[in-house]
Amino acid sequence: MPNAWVLVPAAGCGERFGDECPKQFSLVHGHTLISYTISSLLACEEVKKVIVVTSDQTRVGDLPSWWYHVLDASDQVTSGSQPKPNYKNSADKPDGNAMVRDCVAGLDKNDDLSVDITDKTFSSEYQITKPLAESRVIYVPGSTSRHRSIKCGLDAINQLVEIGKETAPDVVLVHDGVRPLVPAPLVSALVTAAAAHGAAGLTRPLVSTVLETPAGQRACLGRSLDRSRHRASETPQAFTYSVIRRAYQQCSEQELDHGTECLQLALTHAGVAARLLDGSPDLWKVTYRRDLHAFRGVLDDTVVRPAIVSTDLTLDDMRDSLVRLLSPRLPRATAVSSSELVNASYAYSSLVLIRSSAAVEISSCETADRTRSAMGMTAQTETLTVAASHLNRCLPGYVVDLRVGRAAEGSLEKGDEFHRQSGKWLCCVDCTERPVNDRRLAALLTSILISEEGAFHGQVLRL
Repeated sequence: MPNAWVLVPAAGCGERFGDECPKQFSLVHGHTLISYTISSLLACEEVKKVIVVTSDQTRVGDLPSWWYHVLDASDQVTSGSQPKPNYKNSADKPDGNAMVRDCVAGLDKNDDLSVDITDKTFSSEYQITKPLAESRVIYVPGSTSRHRSIKCGLDAINQLVEIGKETAPDVVLVHDGVRPLVPAPLVSALVTAAAAHGAAGLTRPLVSTVLETPAGQRACLGRSLDRSRHRASETPQAFTYSVIRRAYQQCSEQELDHGTECLQLALTHAGVAARLLDGSPDLWKVTYRRDLHAFRGVLDDTVVRPAIVSTDLTLDDMRDSLVRLLSPRLPRATAVSSSELVNASYAYSSLVLIRSSAAVEISSCETADRTRSAMGMTAQTETLTVAASHLNRCLPGYVVDLRVGRAAEGSLEKGDEFHRQSGKWLCCVDCTERPVNDRRLAALLTSILISEEGAFHGQVLRL
C-alpha cells in the first residue's frame, strides 16, 4: 500500500464567508470545521500523515478577536461563556499555531501525537513529547496564497526527509480544509490512480452555464462556454511525491501568487496529465455561511453513530431491541460489546451504556467481551469518561448512562468536567420499573441523541 501524506492548506481568511473568523475555524456542534476534515482524512487507511498549513500571522502581534472563539472551542467551553482575556503585552499572548493545534486536538487518540513544526531548522524543541516519526498531525506556518502555503507544506516534508526524520511519501494529497466530508473509498482510488499515472484529481459536472467575459469588462458578455466540455475540479487531489515537488520547484512567482489549480502545475511543469475520476456529491465546499448550516444538517442526519453497549448478558435482549427501534431515525445505531467499542478506533460518535446494579468499566487493556466489576456510584463519572475516550471526539455526541433497576440520587455533578475531558455531553436515564417499555425508552433516547447540543447535558431522566 502506498505511503500517503495529506497537505491541508488552512491559512486563508475566507473573504466570501463574510465573517471575521475564517470559515475553517467556525464551530459546528462545538468543534471547528477543519477538525471534521482532518478526522475524515485520518480515518482513511492510506493516510499516514496530515500536514496542516496554518496562518503564520497569528503568531505575532495582536490576536484577532476570533481567536478567542477558537480558544473557547479548544477548551470545550461554550463560546461567550467567559470573558475574553486581556493580554497587556505580547509575551502573555497565547501562540496562534498552538491554538490551532488545540482546536483540533483529539484527532488522534492522544493529544500529544500532534507536533507543531514552526522552525525550518527542526530543532529538538519540537520533540518534547514524542519523536516526529510518531506524529500523525503536523502543523506548519503558511503564506500569503494557496499555492505558497502548499509549497510551505512541501518544504516541510522535504526537510523532514533530508534530516532523516521521515521517509519520503509515495503519494501526496492536497485537500481543502473546508471540505469536511471525505469518503474513504475516493481517497483509496485517488492514491491508486496517482501511483499509476503520476497525478489524479476529482471532477464533478457543471450545474450552471459558464460565461466568459472580456479582459477588464466583467459586466459584458464575451461568449458562452460549452458546459459539456468543462468540469468542476474538487479536492482531494493526489500526486506522486516527485511530481508535486518538481511542479512547485519550477513554477513561477506569478503562479504561486495567483494560481489555484495544482493539477495544472503538474501538467505545465512536470508534464503529467492527471487521471480524472468522478467526484462525490458529499465533497462540497463550505464557501458561504449557508454551506455551514447545510453541513450541520448533514451531521445531524448521517453522522450520529451511537454505540449501544450492555454490561450484562441479561441486558443483551434489551440492547438488541433498542437498536431495532432506534434504526428508523438513527440507522447507524449499532449493538457492540465493550471490547468492540475499544477496538473500533473512533467509529462511534455517541454511547448508550446499559447497566444494572453492577457498573461496567471499559479500559484500553480490556480483552474480554465484557467486564463486570461492582463499582460504586462514586466511580460512575470516571468509568464513563474512560468509555467516552473510545468515541470520536470530533463528532458531536452524548454518553447516555442507562441504568436499569436502580435510581440515581441528585444530578450529575461532574457533568461539566466530563464534557471538558471527553468532548461529549453526559446524560443519565433511570429505568426503575420493570419490565421496561422499550418503545418509550427508544423514543426518549432518540430525542437525546439528535437534540441540540447540550440540551440534555447533566440531566437525570426517569422513565
